Amino acid sequence: MQIKLPRAPWLRILAICSPGLLAILAASLFVMHRLSQNADGVCVDSGRVFSESELRQAVIRNLIQIDVDNANRQKDLFNEIFRTGIVKSPPKTVIRNLLDEFFDNGKSFEENFSIEVIAPGNRGFDLDTLQEPFLLIGYGTMRRDGAAIMASTDIHKIENSERLQKQHTYSLYERYRGFGKHFYRMKRTLIEKDCCDNNNHGRSEEEYLADKRTAYIGSKNSFDRNLAVLELIAQVSNCGAILTFKEEDTGFDLTSIQWIREQ
Repeated sequence: MQIKLPRAPWLRILAICSPGLLAILAASLFVMHRLSQNADGVCVDSGRVFSESELRQAVIRNLIQIDVDNANRQKDLFNEIFRTGIVKSPPKTVIRNLLDEFFDNGKSFEENFSIEVIAPGNRGFDLDTLQEPFLLIGYGTMRRDGAAIMASTDIHKIENSERLQKQHTYSLYERYRGFGKHFYRMKRTLIEKDCCDNNNHGRSEEEYLADKRTAYIGSKNSFDRNLAVLELIAQVSNCGAILTFKEEDTGFDLTSIQWIREQ
């Protein structure tokens, strides 16, 4: 019995292909379709293009989640040496001037900034209830540790990002995940802080205050030398995910944002 092949060339190819080759062709077509969707700005998880507001909210949510995950990871390794907190309705005074107000008042870092600790651990914080403006703060709990402060009002999408798109090359996997079209500019303020959530921490009140003064003087010097505020650019997917990498060389498996510079 003679088998007649279809006349259309592409149907003839499919008719004689092995199941393994068909699977490869199907996977290739799926990847090509996914890349085409991503190039059009579609968030493939939702099947549509996010509005500017939706994309920004997803970015903020993922920024917070990165710090929460890192705080939980460090607790697993070292006990509670890193915390993530939120300051709701933050003061309008700039941070440099706040340090002057907090310098000698005897209150701890957490008390002065009215920080609501959201990690490590499950502290009952509901991200869906968070309203802007707010501060996201990641900080160490050891003596003379530092803090990184980011205001929600300092998170902005970069419009007309064609130059950034040309400056950076993305792997097939990164493009498959939807990166390459969106970039967000952010500001992060770094300060030295006094120790812990307990004022004394085994020291006298005067010893604590002296330590606090030293930390805040160092912070103010950083402001005066224009070293305290960092302007950063994050690479964002069509779904609002942030491009990150794992700090595997430290052995801690923490997540860091893959910041880029505008050339």
